[in-house]
Amino acid sequence: MPELLSVEEAKALTSEYHEMWSAAHHHAWDLWTDRFANDPEFLKPMEPGDRATIVHRHIVDYVRRHIDGVCSWTDKLGFFLQILGEDAQAVVRFKYLNSALRPKNHPSTQQDLLADQAWAPDMLAAAGLSYPPTKLDVGYTLTPIGEALSRLVVVCNYGKDQPYHYNIDSEAGAVASTFPGPTMAPPAPRVISKRGERAPADSER
Repeated sequence: MPELLSVEEAKALTSEYHEMWSAAHHHAWDLWTDRFANDPEFLKPMEPGDRATIVHRHIVDYVRRHIDGVCSWTDKLGFFLQILGEDAQAVVRFKYLNSALRPKNHPSTQQDLLADQAWAPDMLAAAGLSYPPTKLDVGYTLTPIGEALSRLVVVCNYGKDQPYHYNIDSEAGAVASTFPGPTMAPPAPRVISKRGERAPADSER
């Protein structure tokens, strides 16, 4: 069973898509702000969650159109995943992130598993994956009052830990960075049976 990708391995897989992902986010945000400027009455009753949903749908639509026929993707789990690497070493979700670079997920068994880098066998089968990939979140944060994008990042979340993150938008002017914490090897993704038992990693067998 593969370990989570290191930051270097993740960057090697994602770097060719950074420019496109950045363009997708700016495109989606520009559509939102243009609508806000030209039709404020339409947007008045909307809540922050509505904004995130609209922006997300435009990000995914842009990405899908630009990778279709070039890079694998799936929506068989009920949401869009871009699949990276010849051996599907990583999958990418597009998310709105809070200031701690954490996505807000609707509570479900599936989302709880993914938050822990764990995959049930039926999830792997539905996504057409043969073994657990590293799940990376490609997401954006907003300025404190929510009027503009502040950061675009790739982040590897693992439960309450965040092994690494790095910026993808050249306008941000930042380099790859790692959250402070004890030095440790990234944990291995897990396969969870329907009874909730963790399948042992190769090193545990």
